Amino acid sequence: AELHRKVAAENWGVTKADLKRLRRDVWKAVKNGSILPTELDPFDPRDDIFGPSIYTINEQYIKPVTAEAGNMSWALMKHPKGLKVDLFVTHAWQEGIFEFIDKVLTSWPRSCHSAWCCMLANPQNLDISSLISCPKSSPFALALRVVKCMLVVPNRRLSIYTRLWCAYEAHLAYEWNKVVLTASASPWASFRQALPAVLLCVVLGGLLAFAWPEGPVGFTAMKVVAALLYYCMYPLILSVILYSQEQCWYRSGNLIGAFLSGHYLLVLARNYHLSSFFSNESGSDDAEYLREWRSTHINFAVSTVLFFIFSELDRIRYFTLAHEATLLKVGYSGSIKDAACSSSTDCANIWAEINGEAASEDERSLIVAKVDDTIRTLIRAGMSSRSLRQAVEEGVCVDNANSGDSIAFMLLISGTSMPNLENLRVLDVEVMTGWACVALTIILWIVFFNSSIDRRIFCKKVFIRVILIFVWPPHLICSLFFKLGLTPMTHLLWIFSISNTVGMSIILALTALHIGGVARIPRIGPWLAQLMIARGPSALRKACKTRPVDRSTVASSDDSSGDEGSSDELDGSTDDDPQRASLED
Repeated sequence: AELHRKVAAENWGVTKADLKRLRRDVWKAVKNGSILPTELDPFDPRDDIFGPSIYTINEQYIKPVTAEAGNMSWALMKHPKGLKVDLFVTHAWQEGIFEFIDKVLTSWPRSCHSAWCCMLANPQNLDISSLISCPKSSPFALALRVVKCMLVVPNRRLSIYTRLWCAYEAHLAYEWNKVVLTASASPWASFRQALPAVLLCVVLGGLLAFAWPEGPVGFTAMKVVAALLYYCMYPLILSVILYSQEQCWYRSGNLIGAFLSGHYLLVLARNYHLSSFFSNESGSDDAEYLREWRSTHINFAVSTVLFFIFSELDRIRYFTLAHEATLLKVGYSGSIKDAACSSSTDCANIWAEINGEAASEDERSLIVAKVDDTIRTLIRAGMSSRSLRQAVEEGVCVDNANSGDSIAFMLLISGTSMPNLENLRVLDVEVMTGWACVALTIILWIVFFNSSIDRRIFCKKVFIRVILIFVWPPHLICSLFFKLGLTPMTHLLWIFSISNTVGMSIILALTALHIGGVARIPRIGPWLAQLMIARGPSALRKACKTRPVDRSTVASSDDSSGDEGSSDELDGSTDDDPQRASLED
């Protein structure tokens, strides 16, 4: 108790290394029989995916260990001087300990160093009812006030928002404009299972390239096939990124793309030494420019192979986050007014804090509605932030806004969309534009790595969509003109350089505005914001007809949609939970 009076609540943090160590220690305790299944938690001791519930871990591990150390919390037992927290973890204690730790470690933001987690931060052997009697000055609130973002950990039993303390934390996150993220399971195990099939498709496509016969007939056939694949890659990549919402098509698109891109790459490699393979019908272009054109094709082929490989990781992340969203809806009525609390005193205190100085029933309803909107945005988008809520107010559909766009694609396109620096000395007209594109790309990466996590997520989506929608089409059209002999190579590379520079400028501008700022651009804002995050046919249709709407209309329609959606979910009551700990989260 003395240690907790000396160290401020916002310093009761744990690190990623602490959580990894806790996982190992719990696993050892389960294996040696120190942690046993109970009637209320009949976990399988052989299970290392979910494990014992947090309730069981609290009673059979955390309390005994911290009691022996002096009755401080587990966090202060590990760090007696405290660690300043910059991440707040909210959960409902019903998940398994391994499930909880794995989700937190997977979703831990890179910019965060120490996390506040109630089961580890609070002294479980002491009575802290006096500390939580005023919710807004409780350890929960003091920690949440200073953090960068809040991490919501769903569980397979019941939505955390059926618990009033979790709902109250959502209220504070809304009040203090915190970025709220949904934690999810690691995609890497599933990716390792899916990777062999993708690599096999790449290899089979590559081997097929050697089936083409030698001689003029085979050469002509390969040249035609390479041209067709070059133009077919674009709609395939576009459909995978913007249209794929079904598991089957997403997977099929990646496998087909891996096969075709592998074949395309090896066809180019097989004919790499033949300048005539890369020239147009007239064959009159300078050798220096043809080398640039050949390099562009090879870079594009390599980028498409890598794209379809990493797109499998994006697919797994996309559907993992969608699953976590369904877990946040289990038993949740759609409003925090139905959230339960085992302590009637805590319940009264929390509602007094939420209602604040609201004098009328309408004002109290408005406060609850705004918190409900925050939770609804979190469930729909996989995250919630002030900017995202601004976009929702402008009528933008934010479903799956935090899903599956890989930074690997940004790295690849950064290289393939930029001009070849080795040849800038040759291309006099394009020198200034080329270096401008290089400078903008460097600035973009600096902005990206120094932005908040919600802005980085939006930046990835903007980058990919601007490249696919505004940069690559001019490339394809101009390269077609070159193939037909309608434009010289010098004009082609100049247009490439201009479109890349304009594209990078658009990406920087939209990233700076963030999704909320983009949505508020007069006339085209909602449409443009919708286009930047659209995925799936319904979202694309909305992008075509999105217009600003009245905010009160949005709120009422959201309320009705939440009520309709909740009727299909499982009913989960937690009032009679016999394992509810005295410290609720």
